[in-house]
Amino acid sequence: MKKVYQLSFTIKFGLVVVTIISWYSMFLNIIKDFKGIWLVFSSLIVTYVTLNAFYQKIILDENGIKAKVIGYAWQKYLNWGEVRTIICEEYFGVPIYILVPQRGRAMYLSGFKNIDQLLLDIYNFAPHVILHPNVKKRIEKAKRKEQNS
Repeated sequence: MKKVYQLSFTIKFGLVVVTIISWYSMFLNIIKDFKGIWLVFSSLIVTYVTLNAFYQKIILDENGIKAKVIGYAWQKYLNWGEVRTIICEEYFGVPIYILVPQRGRAMYLSGFKNIDQLLLDIYNFAPHVILHPNVKKRIEKAKRKEQNS
């Protein structure tokens, strides 16, 4: 069974707004006095990040978890046996979920649609994963929601 998760609409919409503001300010500065040429580079970077957000996916299957981004040029793949723990850090009251492998780089899980279901699916595929208490609460909430459906 294969499951695909994408970034939430809120993040995509926010990035589109930031991109529009970036390009608008660049054009205003170039039209006024040609001193804002350096803004072209920052606008291109913001545009790339926005496009990347529309293609970013997390794919779960029987073998492991895969993160893909624009054009699938960058991919990260972890077998379920490599996954060690899921931690939860809070920044300014916003929970950030991080999948930590036994070795290598971590995978950020926050910002995806149905984060509760994503955490539950990861736990179902890899029950050996050590869970942060906040992650356990989210998984229990998803289990109750699934049972009520």
